[in-house]
Amino acid sequence: MPELPEVEFAARRLRERAAGRRVLAVEVPDPAIRLPADRLAGRRIRGVGRRGKLLWLQTGAGALVLHFRMTGRVAFRDDPRPHRLALRLAGGGLVRFLDPRRLGTAELLAEDDLAARLARLGPEPWPRRRDGAWLRARLRGARAPVKA
Repeated sequence: MPELPEVEFAARRLRERAAGRRVLAVEVPDPAIRLPADRLAGRRIRGVGRRGKLLWLQTGAGALVLHFRMTGRVAFRDDPRPHRLALRLAGGGLVRFLDPRRLGTAELLAEDDLAARLARLGPEPWPRRRDGAWLRARLRGARAPVKA
């Protein structure tokens, strides 16, 4: 199962390989992913972000948001495994969203909708470290178990 470090690693790789490049074509062979591919084609990827386990590519048409769920991941080359979404980039680049169990999600969100979704997420463990005093202050008065 992809955890936060794997999603962070994917975001860093996407930044290196896709940021600043233009999307030439979008392939969505999985009918479960309802994505307005025509709105992404021709757009430049302005940036890549990650918050929690959400990963997004910022474009002029909004943000393409991916959630890997149990088995999703991104790949950067053609291979025989089926993909749920693929972006062909200028200069021969390729970004594929692979998800054999088809649990992951891909959606195009407006900037405001992305900001609202990110605001609902919990605290981010990076870039600054959290210490015991911070955790104690956050848990003061809580009655629920920590794991829950």
